[in-house]
Amino acid sequence: MISLNNTEVDAVSGSSATSNGYIEAVKDAVKKSGVKLESKKATAKKETKEDVEQTYDVVVVGAGGAGLSAAVEAQKAGADVVILEKMPTIGGNTLISGGEMNVPNSWVQKNLKLKVTMLTFSMKML
Repeated sequence: MISLNNTEVDAVSGSSATSNGYIEAVKDAVKKSGVKLESKKATAKKETKEDVEQTYDVVVVGAGGAGLSAAVEAQKAGADVVILEKMPTIGGNTLISGGEMNVPNSWVQKNLKLKVTMLTFSMKML
């Protein structure tokens, strides 16, 4: 938004769940300020790709509690380890669950009187 001086964007990276709210809030603030934005044209950055080969003994997919634990143990055992994580922060389900086991119908959910089915649980976790 800032680099193009324009509120006409599809999404705000890193905050997909709140992109629309953020975009609408910026549009509202611009409207209330009385400022007229003039768009800049986006310029494509030319990327050069190099073929890179990397070799590891162990590839850990996911930087949650289990993935990080596996990576530490593998490295302690002398393995060359890499961790791949899709999210911008580490923690995975361990972060989401607050350190508890992230399972349907846990004691926490029961205490909060939440009924979580296997279907709703799996849909929220994927």
